Amino acid sequence: MNWSCALGYGVGSGSPLSPSFNFSLELVKSSQFVASFYQHMVVQRRVKNPLEENTVVGITNYIDFGFELQTSVDDAIAANSISDSTFQIGASWQANKNFLLKAKVGPKSSTMALAFKSWWKPSFTFNISGDNRWIFFCNLATLFLFCL
Repeated sequence: MNWSCALGYGVGSGSPLSPSFNFSLELVKSSQFVASFYQHMVVQRRVKNPLEENTVVGITNYIDFGFELQTSVDDAIAANSISDSTFQIGASWQANKNFLLKAKVGPKSSTMALAFKSWWKPSFTFNISGDNRWIFFCNLATLFLFCL
């Protein structure tokens, strides 16, 4: 049988502007067990942005740090692999509503993503990501036209 399931638990206050801690356990395709933890932090700065309306008096940054442990629970797969378990650390930073940077680094793989959303109307979203094999994907097809 090949199935996946996950269980997550988060601790934090009811406000989205307060820090939170999240923990999850996941079984992937009945063969991989993943345990992860991350902390979500919010930093508010009183900065005047000339590109925003006059009523906007600050910028909110979102910062996440976390780690992930992954191992095989399938005996047949674990017997064929010398180093089956892996550990990764990750971080993300959303500087404002228009810019997001994410990265995850580990001994077997590393990934990074950068996303940008324009502030003019109609707006668009541009995303570029890469992994440790240095294959980059420019996703201009992710051109979203929406009026906010």
